[in-house]
Amino acid sequence: MDLHTAKQVNLFSLQTDNRAERGAAMHLSFGVNLEVFGGVEVSGNIADHSGGGMYIYDSSARLHHDVTLTGNEAKGDGADGGGAIMLKFDSALELRDGVTIRGNSATNSGGGIGAEGSTIESSNRMVLDIRGNVSISNNVAAGGGGGIEISNANISISDHVAISNNQAGESGGAIRLTDSNIDIRNQVVIQGNDCQDQGGAIFATFSTIRLASDVAVIENSAQSDGGGICILVSVTPHPVFSSENMVCHYPFC
Repeated sequence: MDLHTAKQVNLFSLQTDNRAERGAAMHLSFGVNLEVFGGVEVSGNIADHSGGGMYIYDSSARLHHDVTLTGNEAKGDGADGGGAIMLKFDSALELRDGVTIRGNSATNSGGGIGAEGSTIESSNRMVLDIRGNVSISNNVAAGGGGGIEISNANISISDHVAISNNQAGESGGAIRLTDSNIDIRNQVVIQGNDCQDQGGAIFATFSTIRLASDVAVIENSAQSDGGGICILVSVTPHPVFSSENMVCHYPFC
């Protein structure tokens, strides 16, 4: 499904076993507004570059009420990332009320979600809003960000979200942030994620992290530094951690 000119699309059908260079199931660009809801499954799609399930360029998507993205892949030589979803430029993504992103993979970064916002100062900031019984689990990235890889964007995660058992071949088992702001609050659990470098749960550089006291960061692991969270360079952390985690602050990691 290639959407370039439509301005509003409501989707409530299955999107499975498709293949393309970008956005194997759905490709949105230049101002499209997509709403996906009500039992939709996006599964088994393969992108040879990025966005195994969905590719969103300068557009917005709202997924809610029983939507599942599973078994999608972004793979191949020179693949960009985003096993389930890839966002580019001034895009916006909202996940809420029963969305599951499970078992997707990327040969680069962002096993579940990849997001690369614009670096142009005059542009709007890319926004990700994840809330309300959302699960991001068992995704794998050969690069960084097993669950989510994000740069030049604002991300909010709240209200009973679970990010668990994701794996990264580099840093950020659950989440990797670059030049971004993240706010995590209200019964969020980040558990059982793993990476081969730094930040078993979260790796952040040139970013701001805010974690509320009711956020659980537990049982994550890293082969190098920061089993829970690893923070490098110019960040403002306010974290609350469990005893299973180690925090790494520049210049110590």
